[in-house]
Amino acid sequence: MMKKIEDIFKDFRTSLIRGEVKEILRKINKRRLKNIVVSYLARKSGFMLSDYPRPVTIFIETVKGCNFNCVMCRAGELTKSYMSFETFKKLADLFHDSLYVFPYVVGEPMLNKDIYKMIKYSSQVKKQVVLVISNFSVISPEELVKSEPVEVSASIDSVNPEKFSKIRVNGNLNQVLGNVEKLIEVKKNLRSYLPVVSFNTTLMRENSDEVEDIVKVGISMGVNKFYFQTVFKADFLNIYGEIPELYSIERVRELKNKYKGKAKIFLISYYEYERGDYFSGYCQWAFSSLCIDVDGYAFPCYILFSQRQKNFGNIFTDYDKVMRRRAEFIKNFRKKRPDICEGCPLYFRNASH
Repeated sequence: MMKKIEDIFKDFRTSLIRGEVKEILRKINKRRLKNIVVSYLARKSGFMLSDYPRPVTIFIETVKGCNFNCVMCRAGELTKSYMSFETFKKLADLFHDSLYVFPYVVGEPMLNKDIYKMIKYSSQVKKQVVLVISNFSVISPEELVKSEPVEVSASIDSVNPEKFSKIRVNGNLNQVLGNVEKLIEVKKNLRSYLPVVSFNTTLMRENSDEVEDIVKVGISMGVNKFYFQTVFKADFLNIYGEIPELYSIERVRELKNKYKGKAKIFLISYYEYERGDYFSGYCQWAFSSLCIDVDGYAFPCYILFSQRQKNFGNIFTDYDKVMRRRAEFIKNFRKKRPDICEGCPLYFRNASH
């Protein structure tokens, strides 16, 4: 019994690591709380409290493609296309009861000329928790602050300019860090505590020696929140980057203690050998999220965008079909690994430490 209670609290804490707790709790209403409970019960016990579960989290591909060509993503090789504000608005209206909105999937969201309008509509009109991860190459700090996302993460995989450019091809570290500094300065000038500014690092064997350097640079700039996310490997993805060794994981754990009080450091592990600050058991995203690409096609999670033919249908032309197929997907998920999830390490993780 105590173990179950501990698991519930750990899951609850894990769900709050991105964003600002005060803002998240402020934006939870009855319908959103129900979605969270329905998702949790379905994932943990297989009990379906609703015939058609609603997503807690929506990923919306506002841009397909990128001005960088990062080795662990290669979105720069995609032909760029952009979602219109009107299309985004329809999705925000359709899923107004979703708590979290990520306005990106495979691409750089700030390339969309309407991105600040999109964030503002979702955050201020629909009162949703908007979370953004950006390469920070093309941002307007003042517009970003005024649009009121809860958190914005800068993708920083190295603080060595040469290594940064090798990992984030076409990227310039000085430009990125300069934009982070400008954003923090604008926040101060506007006396705004939002958005929370954080660093998001894809942890690989290639950059595991820089973990503390990244934290030190961030703290020196006024950043006090860091995510170290292990490089994601799956059978259906051709991703560069070696899985970090255990000593690198231990290093992140040490830094969590070393910088306690100065910075919040989170380890997001996708593998059995280490739970970190992430969910164990059946895949969290399968039960809680819905991802919609720039053309309106819906997927269980953002990872499956690499297999775009495997979708639930188009949300604009087949809404009922999409929600029905998603409900069946959730209902059967624990019984048998879905074909669409073959080769994914997140289907079930038994990590406990």
